[in-house]
Amino acid sequence: MKTILRSLTAAFLCVALVAPQAVAQPAAPKKPPAAAKKDQKKADKKDEKVAAEPAVVPLAEALTGEAKEAYESGKLLYADGDYAGAKLKFERAHELAQDPRLLWNMAAAEKQQRRYDRVLALVERYLAEGGDKLTDADRQEAKSLVDMVRALVSEVTVSVNEPGAEVSVDGEKIGESPLAAPLTLTQGERTFKVTKPGFRPFAKTQNLQGGTKLALEVVLEPQLREGRLRVVAGVGDTIRIDGKVVGKGQWEGKLASGTHTLSVSGKGKRDHQTEIVIEDDQLRSERVTLEAVPKAGPPERDRDDSSGTWMFVSGGAALAVGIGIAAYFLFRPEGETRTERASGTIPPNYVPLRF
Repeated sequence: MKTILRSLTAAFLCVALVAPQAVAQPAAPKKPPAAAKKDQKKADKKDEKVAAEPAVVPLAEALTGEAKEAYESGKLLYADGDYAGAKLKFERAHELAQDPRLLWNMAAAEKQQRRYDRVLALVERYLAEGGDKLTDADRQEAKSLVDMVRALVSEVTVSVNEPGAEVSVDGEKIGESPLAAPLTLTQGERTFKVTKPGFRPFAKTQNLQGGTKLALEVVLEPQLREGRLRVVAGVGDTIRIDGKVVGKGQWEGKLASGTHTLSVSGKGKRDHQTEIVIEDDQLRSERVTLEAVPKAGPPERDRDDSSGTWMFVSGGAALAVGIGIAAYFLFRPEGETRTERASGTIPPNYVPLRF
């Protein structure tokens, strides 16, 4: 691992912006004619190859205006150890100039922050977008770097049972499920979070080993909004929630948040019913005392006066009969004669009135 990191650091070492002046060297001894001719052919081929490659304007010379200012600021920050600030400046220069070579500088700043997954992504873009701005040597160097970085990252496939869930790693949003491709992440501890409204959030910390692949399957469970209810009633009293018997005497349990109907009943007692509201993650307590139902039968006063009432009713009826008979004799026609009955012929229980 240390060898890989040293090689990775060397790959990003900056080259001198200005070539040093040539220094006079002692004359080399003359070679035999055959050897000299062979060396000349090699030199000619090398010159032809160099001539075939189009001249590439150095990055520092290609940039102008605000892009050049951002680039120069990035170099100063990089040299000062502010790699996060340097990356932002190089990124700004790239936005303005669209020169793919700035991607390499951005990758160098990310490497110093040990974000190898970002290094890999930037170098791969550098190769894909470089075009004629990259020499063969540039491409070869970048490919070698890609091979080294792959040993420091892991490939993680995240699958979620619910579509439209937000996936984040170490607090950074990656996208929504289903993800289009596996994630390339720097080795080490990584915290995965998956959230969706109406479902319980998922969170897991995973230790990633570089150069490996991992499948993470996430099952989101519906989030039920609920609270708790505790009911204390009389011994043997029946407790109902929304019409369903849940217990006797006392009961405690979970209920969905919202309004519910609580009913309590008991033998010889008046029923009790009320509406209650359950709040999320809250406990509500209800104490119910039922009232006794009075025993059936008339009041004590009615029972005491029953004989007097009967006497009044029966006496009134007899009086009404007597008045009716008297009225008949007072208002009968004058020609009607009264028939006297002989003694002993009066019907039983018949008593004539006298006036």
